[in-house]
Amino acid sequence: MNKEGRYQIDISNELLRFRTSSFSPERGSILHSGIYNKELASVLAASAIGGGSFIILIIGKGNKLLLYIVPLIVFIIAFLFFRAIVFKDPYLEIIFDKVSGKVSIILDRPLRTMQRDLSIESIGDILITHRGFEPENPDGIAVVEKIALQHGTVIPGFGERRDFYNIELSIKNKDGEERLTIFSTIERDEAVEILGKIKDFLRGNYVGNIR
Repeated sequence: MNKEGRYQIDISNELLRFRTSSFSPERGSILHSGIYNKELASVLAASAIGGGSFIILIIGKGNKLLLYIVPLIVFIIAFLFFRAIVFKDPYLEIIFDKVSGKVSIILDRPLRTMQRDLSIESIGDILITHRGFEPENPDGIAVVEKIALQHGTVIPGFGERRDFYNIELSIKNKDGEERLTIFSTIERDEAVEILGKIKDFLRGNYVGNIR
């Protein structure tokens, strides 16, 4: 499946690498992803900086040509910076290495990367769980939909119940069990497909407690 390229699985001999940006179920908000997203946030932030440079040039009585060229260049550079660094999509990477018997969990976030290493034997199970979100602000949703209709716009899926199917690692530790979500999707078949690939890999030559 993987219609939107939201995950990547690479299997090479005794190593499986799973990488995704979809590892957390999202409630959504009154600002629907179709209206408000990271590109828009980057544009707004870059516009503020570009506008600031324009004001500085006016106060400094700069060359009229520079009044337009400099803010434009500043806007482009600022937009690329905010989108690539500040509003960068976080990624979760899981590496199953049957040779070393280890699982590496790497969270790549803007300005910071975290890594956690576990033994494969500490993974009690890998399973799919279901979680549903009901809209919490029906009045706000009605207002947004009314405004959208006035502008001839329809927002698909806005205000509807959202169901997520999450792939979770069950990790055994001294306190009992810990659950870690490594993938979240609204497509159950997609979760089943990914879970099958990971379990098939682990069952290949590994004799452990993966059910």
